[in-house]
Amino acid sequence: MDTIQQSVDAFETLMAENQVNVFEELNRLSKGEIFVLTFLSRQNRPAIPSDISEAMHTSTARISAIMGALEKKGQIVREIDRLNRRNILVTITDTGVKRIEGFAAFMRNRLTAVLCEMGERDAEAFVRLFSRFHEIFKRMPGCPFEADQSPPDG
Repeated sequence: MDTIQQSVDAFETLMAENQVNVFEELNRLSKGEIFVLTFLSRQNRPAIPSDISEAMHTSTARISAIMGALEKKGQIVREIDRLNRRNILVTITDTGVKRIEGFAAFMRNRLTAVLCEMGERDAEAFVRLFSRFHEIFKRMPGCPFEADQSPPDG
């Protein structure tokens, strides 16, 4: 267990040190916009804001703010649903698709550069271990990020 605790401590330290550099920077750049655009591009059809809100686990007010920013940038269009005038349909535009494609290319290039610098042996080990980590993690019950999930006592 000492090795596991040391690994957890090292991982937490790494995340804390890099949180400002990586995660906050990505969040600052996209402010949730990348998630919304990705969601819409994968839907392959118009979506309603509540669907996006549910997928993102955030309020419809937050989604509305994100959509306002995306609409100003010409990356989405909002239209009243002709079949149900109470609904707003959100569709990604070609400009939004290009942004997602650019972001995906950036992330792929960054990942490739990191794995190349790691070297073949370490990169293979990383992918193998990360895949194993992911398999185990997704099997575990409960998710601390879900709103209705209570944190464990302790």
